[in-house]
Amino acid sequence: MNGFFDLSDMITESTDHMCSQCGLDRGCKHPRIEPSGENRLDTLIIAEAPGEDEDLEGTQLIGEVGRFFRKLLSQRNLDLDKDFKKTNSLRCRPPGNREPTRQELVCCHPHIDKLIRESKPKFIWLMGAAAIESYFMSRFSTLTPTRWRGLCIPDFESGAWVIPMFHPSYAKRNEDSSILLSQYIRDLDFAIKCIKTKPDIRSIPRPDLDSVRIIKDYDEVCDCLEDLIDHPPEFLFYDYETTGLKPYRAGHKIASVSYSVNKKAVAFPLQRHWTLLMQKGIEKRWKKVLEGPSKKIAHNIPFEDVWSRIILNTVPRNWHWCTMTAAHIIDNRPKYTGLKFQSFLHWGLPDYSKSISPYLNQSDERGFNRVMEAPLNQLLQYGAIDSLMCEWLCWQQQPLIDSHLAQGLDLFIEGDLTFADMQINGVNVDADYYKRSHIELEHRIEERKKELLEFDECKLFLKETGREINLGSSDDLRLLFFNLLKLSPSKKTDKGTPQVDADSLAKIESPLAKEITALAKIKKVDGTYIAQFLREIDDDGRIHPFFNLNTVRTYRPSVDRPNMANIPVRNEEAKRIARSGIKPSQGFQILDFDYSAIEVKMGAVYTQDPTLVAYCTDPTTDMHRDTCMDIFCLKENKVTKPLRFYTKNGFVFPEWYGSYYRNCATNLWRECSKLKTGDDITVFEHLQNVGIITKVGKAEEQFIEHVRDVEKDYWKKFNVFKKWQEEHYRRYEKTGYVELLTGFRCSGYLGRNELVNYPFQGTAFHCLLWSLIQINAEFRERKMESKVVIQIYDNAVLDSPPDEREDVIGLCTEIATQRIREQYPWIIVPLSIEWESTEVNGSWYGKKDITEGD
Repeated sequence: MNGFFDLSDMITESTDHMCSQCGLDRGCKHPRIEPSGENRLDTLIIAEAPGEDEDLEGTQLIGEVGRFFRKLLSQRNLDLDKDFKKTNSLRCRPPGNREPTRQELVCCHPHIDKLIRESKPKFIWLMGAAAIESYFMSRFSTLTPTRWRGLCIPDFESGAWVIPMFHPSYAKRNEDSSILLSQYIRDLDFAIKCIKTKPDIRSIPRPDLDSVRIIKDYDEVCDCLEDLIDHPPEFLFYDYETTGLKPYRAGHKIASVSYSVNKKAVAFPLQRHWTLLMQKGIEKRWKKVLEGPSKKIAHNIPFEDVWSRIILNTVPRNWHWCTMTAAHIIDNRPKYTGLKFQSFLHWGLPDYSKSISPYLNQSDERGFNRVMEAPLNQLLQYGAIDSLMCEWLCWQQQPLIDSHLAQGLDLFIEGDLTFADMQINGVNVDADYYKRSHIELEHRIEERKKELLEFDECKLFLKETGREINLGSSDDLRLLFFNLLKLSPSKKTDKGTPQVDADSLAKIESPLAKEITALAKIKKVDGTYIAQFLREIDDDGRIHPFFNLNTVRTYRPSVDRPNMANIPVRNEEAKRIARSGIKPSQGFQILDFDYSAIEVKMGAVYTQDPTLVAYCTDPTTDMHRDTCMDIFCLKENKVTKPLRFYTKNGFVFPEWYGSYYRNCATNLWRECSKLKTGDDITVFEHLQNVGIITKVGKAEEQFIEHVRDVEKDYWKKFNVFKKWQEEHYRRYEKTGYVELLTGFRCSGYLGRNELVNYPFQGTAFHCLLWSLIQINAEFRERKMESKVVIQIYDNAVLDSPPDEREDVIGLCTEIATQRIREQYPWIIVPLSIEWESTEVNGSWYGKKDITEGD
């Protein structure tokens, strides 16, 4: 938290009853600082809190930040004192320059409200996290600067355009980073440009939320639907309000339907309010509308598509646009694509869902909400506004999708529909197995707790505190290990509190700590993996995960309900328990493929480094093995799998993504010094034998120096890659974004790691997504029984009958390695995929490597 305004012209004796609730003014040298500035630009700057007083000028950062910001403004012919009015979220300086608390911000907020009402600024700049939280806390919950920076929001509540940005102290702290500094300056220039170009917010067109039409008369609904059938509009925006998120359990219904045409929205009940005969009549007409020629648009098209297919048994035709997906394509920041948030960003609309949210967002243990109890008028009003806002948003988005982004949007809309198919396909599970596993794990956990309570350390806790230790309590564990046993914590929080998470406990020299860590892993298997499967098993004995394309900044996917990507891989016991209940359909087998070294190959595609291209082209070579030989001074036949693994993930990729030799060497030494080489001696002993380590007491430092030399040789070898890295950084400094070959644009505050990582990772997934779209379509066209059921990272999981196995492997391999290079000619290296398979009716845990044609 930092302030940067001088005190001299801001001190006043004004008081307010809220100050007594806050208490910051007591003991503050200059309390209740008032706003200042001539405000020639009608622009109010709200920062965080007052800076240091003159007595402390020589020892604090605040003055430097102020001078830094004034200099930036001066370079743009602006004067902080003359052109702006300036204030802070807090009028009093918190002791020790700590961050403001929520309560302090609440107490001081009336002063900001009063200032805005009196001064009526045309623009408001929110500088930093505290200012953003102070301004928006009554309206939104996610208030990080990353979500809000670089936006210009028409806020009709204040009558001003609101422009959030990072505090200048952030830029000052990162002044040596040209990448981060360039982004801050770009945000500042954007804010200044808005002052010069934005009209009075009262002049911008806004949706009329009162114009929506609610219909509860049967004949009127039929007339509207008949009109849509007889005179289909070119574009139809529609939205459902349903009894839950997933439609696979008996009893789920589509409570109401809304649609918008030419910015006129209509809403009507579908599976409530009517007699059964009336409901069937409306359903019949609505299905004809969905099957008609109109181009269909929704905010999150997989939702409307899936509910139409499962509940109404009809497939909507001509999906054209998804406003949620388009919002993500336009701006990849997190928690950005929600319709309510987009409505506020573009038109300053308040959250219109508050009255209906309790009925939609509170679900019982079976996933049913209370939408059927919601006041019908409110429900229909809400649905109609959703459809209206979807239409307004679509027309807002279309000019922003240029020819480059259009490629990405087309891919993701096709991907949305493929993921809808995958969700409907679902994953077959053995529910009885998971129920048994849950009971067994609960028993095992309770028995292990009893055993641990017999440890001397736990008895000491009982003796000293008079109560039994709670092994799940962080406070109790801190008290035991660091107060009673006087052990040294392996890690602390930023505020100096010893951490007792699993990783921290594992590093404490205590048998009990290690046993508690082991117990925590068992509890996680039960409470996270098994519990989520049991919660999500539907009436058909399958789980139907959501596969999302609108959440990840790299334009990779996410999966939830359940999170299939969170299933353990490295912990063998957890992997066995979690995966053994995932089965193919009866009589089928799971076929599982992923791209081999796809991120490395995308590195070759982007950098076109000839050495890297050669590695990717010649299957007899191995870049990670060769680098492992250099780092550990090994002959080829002495490289082990673990050493190759740590070289790949501890040196090659970190170096690609902006790390350097010291960090890499430190991590490699920690992980590998005790591992065995192919000669069955430790790496430490081997490095002594070859002369890298000559002084045992300085072994790690000598290894670090050796890795420094390896790094120099590495980048000589991959010098074109290194040149690409530097050019890539400079392009980002200039533009503020990174473009992917597949039609995406990653923007926002990116570090060096992210700048290189995003193109490689994102494009790798897009190769898989394109392949899955084609595979899914071919399965359907050929009327095959095989189905795509899971996608995780660069991995695809198929549910397939044995008699289709050869065709499936051949078709998927052709699409994923050959046809894709026709689609994307910029793929200059060969692609390959690796296959695994279960036995017929075998579990996913039991899958084994196979070769093509096996």
